[in-house]
Amino acid sequence: PTGIDESASSTVSISQNTPNPTNDYTFINYSVAKGEKAILRLYNNLGQLMYSENIDVNAKNYLLNTTNLAQGVYYYNIASGEKMSKSLRLTIVR
Repeated sequence: PTGIDESASSTVSISQNTPNPTNDYTFINYSVAKGEKAILRLYNNLGQLMYSENIDVNAKNYLLNTTNLAQGVYYYNIASGEKMSKSLRLTIVR
């Protein structure tokens, strides 16, 4: 998956997850303009959508449970309306 550079979007931003690599849970920090809805999407290294969830735009961070995902490299982004954050890499180790 490819993302739109954040400089083109002042309403959606995302930070690298921590910890990375992870083996069970990881935090993703983000910012979305007030009044917008947002979706977190996680893709495997083949570009297949593995996880998608509406997220609370007021929370500013998301706890992602990775225990049901296989070891490997994944990419995630946040979409809000017509805007999309850059895609970042998440690594799961077991």
